[in-house]
Amino acid sequence: MKKISLTFTLIIFAIVFTIGAFALNVEEAFSFEEFSLDGAVMPYRLYVPEDYNEGNDYPLVVFLHGAGERGNDNDLQLKNAVQTLFDREDGLMAQSIVIAPQCPEGEQWVDTPWADGNYSTDLVLESDELMTVMELISSLKEEYSIDPARIYAMGVSMGGFGTWDLIIRHNDVFAAAAPMCGGGDPEKAASLVETPIYTFHGTADASVPFEGTEEMVAAIEDEAGRLINFVVYEGEGHGIWEKAAAEDGWVEWLFSQKLTDRYQAVETEPEETTADTEALPETQADETTPVETDEKENETNTVEPVEDKGGSFPIWIIPVVAVVIIAIIVAVAFVKKKN
Repeated sequence: MKKISLTFTLIIFAIVFTIGAFALNVEEAFSFEEFSLDGAVMPYRLYVPEDYNEGNDYPLVVFLHGAGERGNDNDLQLKNAVQTLFDREDGLMAQSIVIAPQCPEGEQWVDTPWADGNYSTDLVLESDELMTVMELISSLKEEYSIDPARIYAMGVSMGGFGTWDLIIRHNDVFAAAAPMCGGGDPEKAASLVETPIYTFHGTADASVPFEGTEEMVAAIEDEAGRLINFVVYEGEGHGIWEKAAAEDGWVEWLFSQKLTDRYQAVETEPEETTADTEALPETQADETTPVETDEKENETNTVEPVEDKGGSFPIWIIPVVAVVIIAIIVAVAFVKKKN
């Protein structure tokens, strides 16, 4: 019994140690960068896959942080949700190029009071900060092998506002978006009918009104929008981003969307039949059934995330499994030798 117990303990320790060794730490994996435009400097963090190959085309993810992460330390913007997004089993974030720009202290991605919820993009001009982000995207497309049909926007709180603003003003750039506890412009809902969106909000949010996201979703659905998905956290407050980032299925669904589903004129290079591209979902938007809210029962029912179809396989599993097997063999051999 003692032999079995010791062997089991060593095996468990080996598994935990090896998996932890392969886990990606965003603070270490993201490089520190700066982007200059018209004399202004915007700090940003950049993640490029370790096995980056310029012969392949990569998705680009733009992550917009919340109000509490503003400044110029080029560090705080990774504080919320980013690590959780990289910890997901689908591994899609680790296969993408990701940028996390930092908004200056005292500024906003969208110049509107958050407590007001939604706003008018006709009355509120695009912020200098979001215009800089768009220029940064253009610059990165020249420097890296980025698939122009797979550029995605995500953001939390103030960044949720920024995400809505980006897809309203630059709908021809972003293939899909995931705004969390933000607000947008319901008057522009018609322009978002064919835009794949996964949005999240808590009904008890005291910082950004839940009704803002609810109105955006309703406006898009009223225009016959079929790709809007709404995950409602009943009774929860503002900080729902970690839970949202960990929800099953939505990242795979989001990454399966391509801008060419809406704009056939977008030019893309022929896809390489490599592990990098095969690992990403290729489902077309019109083949995907969006999640629908049951309006007959309750307009604020929680929408279940789309089911994970297993379309992507995290490539980091292979070396982890290999090391775990080796660790088990070593552990067993050690126990046998000792006894």
